[in-house]
Amino acid sequence: MPTPRTTAAAAAARIVRDEGVDHAFGCPDAPGAPLYAAFAAAGLGRLTARHPQSAVHMADGWARASGRTGVVVAGAASGPGLVPGLHTAQADGVPLVCLAAGPGAAGPARPVTKQVLPAASAARLPWALREAFRTAREGRPGPVLVELSPGTAEAELAYASAADAPLPVRSGAPRPNQVTETVSTRRPVLVSVLAAPEV
Repeated sequence: MPTPRTTAAAAAARIVRDEGVDHAFGCPDAPGAPLYAAFAAAGLGRLTARHPQSAVHMADGWARASGRTGVVVAGAASGPGLVPGLHTAQADGVPLVCLAAGPGAAGPARPVTKQVLPAASAARLPWALREAFRTAREGRPGPVLVELSPGTAEAELAYASAADAPLPVRSGAPRPNQVTETVSTRRPVLVSVLAAPEV
């Protein structure tokens, strides 16, 4: 039996819903429009912002309030506008997945994200999105950017949703004897940082 074909945007919407997210925030331009339309068709709530920075902050607030991963859909020219919101999410340990439709967002966003995952083709998007959700939640939570090449969202791929599932997230909890091992070392080192108030 042949694997059913669908658009990359429809597969992305199914994955986002499967990861427990029911709202997406964005400021989509023409390249991001297919993702936003697919999210609407999948029954995901969409909240549109006037500026990409606002969309990231909205997703950040939703993630904090709901305890789930926030999702942002941004257009090609949104790269620099995403940076303040992504920086806040990284500093505060908030899990976010940002889908940037079109090139140009990876450069400015790379220093303020846990990882930038390119999705150069429709076939690569499902893996990149699953990996983004795992990376955003694993260890210390934080933002992850998935950069879609032009035309990726509209392209078709063979996608079997029954064979696709969320990736396992490794726990960041210490081993039971890890604290004891650290304390019982001959010369433990304690590193402390004190920030001086600005005058």
